[in-house]
Amino acid sequence: MYGKIHDSIFSSSLLDGKPPDQIHTAYVFMCMLTIADAGDDVTESRDVLAATFRVSRETFDRAIAELEKPDPLSRTPEAEGRRLVRLDERRDWGWHIVNRDRYKKLATIEERREYQRNLMRDRRLRGVSNPLAGVSDVRLGSRQEAVGKRQKKDKDTVTAARSPFAKPSLEEVTAYCRERRSSVDPQAWMDHYESNGWRVGRNPMKDWKAAVRTWERDRLHQTTIGAPRGPAGVASDGGAALRKAQADRLAWEREQEADGEGK
Repeated sequence: MYGKIHDSIFSSSLLDGKPPDQIHTAYVFMCMLTIADAGDDVTESRDVLAATFRVSRETFDRAIAELEKPDPLSRTPEAEGRRLVRLDERRDWGWHIVNRDRYKKLATIEERREYQRNLMRDRRLRGVSNPLAGVSDVRLGSRQEAVGKRQKKDKDTVTAARSPFAKPSLEEVTAYCRERRSSVDPQAWMDHYESNGWRVGRNPMKDWKAAVRTWERDRLHQTTIGAPRGPAGVASDGGAALRKAQADRLAWEREQEADGEGK
């Protein structure tokens, strides 16, 4: 998990007028904020938390004692100003962070204000208070169309950056199948994925070598159960030539394993 830590913690009564070693209390409190669950609860034991925060158990216990104390100067009046309250008084571990939700909402409001300030500043720098003011319907339509094209181009660029797949050549597929002594027909494999837009199921292909290996496994499985066709509907001879190719590939894989063990 993660938590937003408001800068007001440095001027709060948690630190104001307190001795320097009180900084450990603030540190433990900030750590608690970052690991709390969605309900603003921390349910790990004291030993686990002390180890997680890299503090001694003694330091951790002192900090918890301070955070559980009533604080009449706290900005949050709930629970008499306590920062932490026990989830179960019968246990010495497990706490609810009293004011975490309040500061989460406060931070969100400030983020929105900061966004609006930055937006208005950028518009002032461009000398345009309203970028669409005075634009005719025709020009507005053209502008929206241009924006749409630009957004689509940006989206395509991001998609391309996330999908570094490069379509292999027939020579590359043939060489890979020969290297693996594979029973896959490279031309049939290429024709299949060329026809479906290089997709595996509904998703774009990411690794063509993995797709070749999948065909190997599917053809081996279908030959074993006597199926007459391959995974993409490509005819499978199911005869001696296919069985020999599969046996050669398995022998090659065993040779690779033996070479690896010998090293």
